[in-house]
Amino acid sequence: AAFLIQLILNCLANPHSIENLRALLCSPLLKVKVEILDKKENSFYIQDRLEKFNSWSQDFKSIGLLGCIEGLLKSENIANLAKEERLLGDLIQCSQLVEEAIHLNGLDAKGAARWFKRKRLQILDNLPEERRLNSDMEENSINVMTIHRSKGLQFKVVICPYLWQAPPLSQGPLWRLENEGKCLLSLNANWGKNKETVKNTINESIQESERLAYVALTRAQKHLVVFWHDTKSEINNPLKPFLIGSLKESILKNLKPDNDNRPRNWVNLRSITSTQTYNDKEVQKEYYPVLEKGYALKTATIPKRNLDLNWGRFSYSSWVAKSYENIGLELNPESIEEGKDTDQLEVYNNSNDQTVNASYLEQEDIKNNWSKSNPFENFPKGPLAGDCLHQILEKIDFTKSVYHKQTETIILEELNKSGINKSLLEDVREGIERVLNLPLGKVVNNIKLKNILPKAKISELKFDLSLSQNNKKINSIEIANIFRGFAAGHYLNNYHENLSKLNIYAHGFLTGAIDLVLPDSNDLNQAKWWVIDWKSNWLGKQVENVGKPRCGPLDYSKKKMYLEMIRHHYALQAHLYLVALHRFLSWRLPGYSPEKHLGGYSYIFLRGVPSAQEIKVNLGENTIPGIITEKAPLEILMKLNKLIQNGMI
Repeated sequence: AAFLIQLILNCLANPHSIENLRALLCSPLLKVKVEILDKKENSFYIQDRLEKFNSWSQDFKSIGLLGCIEGLLKSENIANLAKEERLLGDLIQCSQLVEEAIHLNGLDAKGAARWFKRKRLQILDNLPEERRLNSDMEENSINVMTIHRSKGLQFKVVICPYLWQAPPLSQGPLWRLENEGKCLLSLNANWGKNKETVKNTINESIQESERLAYVALTRAQKHLVVFWHDTKSEINNPLKPFLIGSLKESILKNLKPDNDNRPRNWVNLRSITSTQTYNDKEVQKEYYPVLEKGYALKTATIPKRNLDLNWGRFSYSSWVAKSYENIGLELNPESIEEGKDTDQLEVYNNSNDQTVNASYLEQEDIKNNWSKSNPFENFPKGPLAGDCLHQILEKIDFTKSVYHKQTETIILEELNKSGINKSLLEDVREGIERVLNLPLGKVVNNIKLKNILPKAKISELKFDLSLSQNNKKINSIEIANIFRGFAAGHYLNNYHENLSKLNIYAHGFLTGAIDLVLPDSNDLNQAKWWVIDWKSNWLGKQVENVGKPRCGPLDYSKKKMYLEMIRHHYALQAHLYLVALHRFLSWRLPGYSPEKHLGGYSYIFLRGVPSAQEIKVNLGENTIPGIITEKAPLEILMKLNKLIQNGMI
């Protein structure tokens, strides 16, 4: 059962992985025959389930693992699973353990998959009680157990003698901060900056007791016996929220089941047959005064204007998201919100060229002496795979060999986090080695990334720029007019026509994260600074009836890369990033001058980078596949900077 749950989590962590989906479909849970999956006519069957897991993965925080499993069970014919009562019970028990970890640690789908795998493979001398098999219990026996142990089980008769007891609250001075994974030492919980932290820790303990009470109350199938004993010392009694009302209300009034009708009403509304017996020997005094009546109720101030829906936090991704609908692609909402770049799950198709106005671009400018393959052609496609490569390039030391132990550890960790097969380690090494040995171009002094020291580069430079301090809305037409400034012959000469079709009308903040910023010289007083962006777009050809698809330098001509820059609006992204870099340098670099210090941008298409030997052989070529490097167009950038700052040029 745990293995099956792991397969489901792997599909949620990497919803674009066909390998993970095939493993789940062929498992004892779904029992799909391998030969059926291998048939061509079942490609829609695979795609449909990939889309479902992609949807569940995006909604994971709101629906949880149990919601995903429920959706899976509804969509598959697994009626026979109900006959295997033990397996079904174990699946539920494992799911609840994962759900608890998700709640306590704030895990997403990737984090849940990693956490569960680690727990499954962990060797323990003493197995925790909650991880012992519930299905081993005999239905006809009397079981005395903790509430934790009872999760996922049902009994005909359940007796809860101690739910009236308040949870034991820590008195300090050592307080455990569950969410942060550390402890706080506070000698006085009612004083100082730690007062609120201690208060929250106590409230979390009370809320956990309420959750456990809910578990206990819902174990009974036919008969439930609950005891109540209301005393001042048990003011945080977890039954009160269920039978009387909110915890806050129960503190304000001395509410007891023997003098309040709400417990009876609660029971009657749910059509529960109940018997209530009271012991009046111990009469409690009223510890809290009854609230005075007669207060006049007043409404708050009514707003006299509508909310400004055009004010918010925007990113390049959110501005171009609508344009992807025209070519049938969807961006991850979380990536849009955080301003992250997203590589697309698509295969290059010549028909895609018609989606942009780029008829002025020259024909293919690349000769056939470049290879047809690249190590990354075996690497998965899609946003998760692209994010994995981004994470690796962000964390490794460029000056170290790709075979260095530290580099290998980083690669394996990121492959594992993304649910990608570790057998691709060698391909990733070779692909990264190509990138590190790639000359970035004459305008960047032909520097190579392998010569960039860790202290000289800035990875994932995040920014938040205010949009239009004058509250004037920034729109796509004004942005397009700025981009009219490119001279004839430049690949962005007519790009303004594509920009004008975007639906941009906003003010507030512009956010984003630049993959890499680096200088082109070790002399920082003389160096120009450059924006580097990684792209894992697949521009290769999907050859029919061939097991291995082809993708390499020969597929990454200037024309194809220019079309990607226009069609995905990477050109807009590059210029927004240069504006952010301009602002950053003006704040941080003494004597900064854009003419002297602002370099430009390099977009590196990882799957199209040739080997160092190929570059050496073809040194006379004007174009090196896989990279576009452009100097910063200062006049255009200064206008764009002014528009972003003031809402007008």
